[in-house]
Amino acid sequence: MRIALSPAADERLNERRLRRLLALELRGVAEVLPESTGPLSEDAVRVWLHVPNPRRAVIEVRRTDRSLARRSLRIEDHPADLAARLVAIATSEMVQVQARPLKPKPPPAQPKPPPNHESAFRVDAGGALLVLPTSAPLLLGGPELALEYRRAFTGQILYARWLIGEGDEQRARWLEIGASFDLRFELSEMWHLRLAAKAGGVALALPEAVLVDNNESRGGKEWMIRAGGLVGIEASLTDDVAFALTAEPGACLRKLHVLDGAGNETEVGGFAMGIGLTFIGSPP
Repeated sequence: MRIALSPAADERLNERRLRRLLALELRGVAEVLPESTGPLSEDAVRVWLHVPNPRRAVIEVRRTDRSLARRSLRIEDHPADLAARLVAIATSEMVQVQARPLKPKPPPAQPKPPPNHESAFRVDAGGALLVLPTSAPLLLGGPELALEYRRAFTGQILYARWLIGEGDEQRARWLEIGASFDLRFELSEMWHLRLAAKAGGVALALPEAVLVDNNESRGGKEWMIRAGGLVGIEASLTDDVAFALTAEPGACLRKLHVLDGAGNETEVGGFAMGIGLTFIGSPP
């Protein structure tokens, strides 16, 4: 600690007496240096004492990296030795406050990048049901796997699904590979709304049918294209895991007319409604 007195304070309090009293009060807390000035770069508590009039003493205390503390004492009713002791006690209290270590400042929170800077690959795995109201068989189901690249609220997805359908007189094997473009809107921190447009090519096998389109038999195997939309709700369980429930209204752009095993003419295609339950994970 470095202390300096104005001439009026020295005359009223006596610098030598005040230094001795402060050394006693601050024993084990701070060392009272004999010089009143020193390098500005040193970590020191600096004290300035002034007696602007016989009634009042003003104490100013500041540490290198702290704000200034100021206090005023009434000393007009005390002799010089008692006034010096009162000033020494008040000064030691102020110095001890300045000598306390500062609480470390918490590191600044790292701001999350804005949404338009977020991008990630995700893997989707789940199951799908496809309802064909005007076709036989009526219902197909099976697994689905997809890889999606997501940036902000947009996503591009490549998917594949293998569906099997069993009807009264007809069986179907449905392999669909396609792509979709979707938008993902945040409803809350956990829930998101998904809207998408998608289309895929379908390799269709009908083991018990003879195709009659164009009056030509093709061995029960054909192709078609399915296109439509998607609307769904996605729930984020953690930052890397989520699940989604989706509905996919659409249509097969080509309708096949076939003869089933009993010789009855049926058709496959037309309106198609898909329902999917998907679990989503972000690879490390």
